[in-house]
Amino acid sequence: MTVPQESLLEHFSKSFHEPFCDSNCIDVPRLVRRLEIRCSRGLLHPRTSQDMEGSVVNVLISAIVVVVKHFEGETTADEIREALQRVDYTDMEPVTIAKEMFAIVGVNSKTAKVFKQLNQGVVLAGMSRLKATVLRSHITKDVRTSDGWLIDIWLGEGKCEVRHTRKERSVNFQHPECHWDIVWELCQSFDSDMQAITASFLRVLYVDTRNCAGESLGRELQCCGLLVE
Repeated sequence: MTVPQESLLEHFSKSFHEPFCDSNCIDVPRLVRRLEIRCSRGLLHPRTSQDMEGSVVNVLISAIVVVVKHFEGETTADEIREALQRVDYTDMEPVTIAKEMFAIVGVNSKTAKVFKQLNQGVVLAGMSRLKATVLRSHITKDVRTSDGWLIDIWLGEGKCEVRHTRKERSVNFQHPECHWDIVWELCQSFDSDMQAITASFLRVLYVDTRNCAGESLGRELQCCGLLVE
């Protein structure tokens, strides 16, 4: 008898309720520049280029304070900003910087729970689903460009959403120049108090087959359903 694979919602619910730990800080510093934060009023925190001026400390503080302000209000956000800026981060490793910051913010805070979703494990869970379905017959690799992995946080009145958008490229060993790109999205929704994950879905946004015109692989993928899970 085959045991059914747990859904993405079940998978993420387990990790969501696990205590915040040091490993949750590992990916945040390297991913924060890929992050954009919005609300119904518009852009709150823009994405920054990897080669732009400004340290990861400043980018992290800016992003963290935006989320704190949404959940806790302007007064608390100002206090958190001042506390974060008082720390001397000189010679600290990126993961240590993140640990120091979330110790100040509070590891059990709503803000920490949001940033806990900025990690490699989230996209690996989505990729494993794609490899078992849409991409089960194909070999792909990460697209390591500025738009190869985008992270978006939506701060709404009744919920918070975290979206990871990834681009993968097919691998053709015989004809490397002939390839297609697939862009997919994994979205997690949380209640307004960040007490539970309420929904999760994975979908293919589009497939770019311009570099493999006439290939059956491209046509096959183009016909796949958009919603994976």
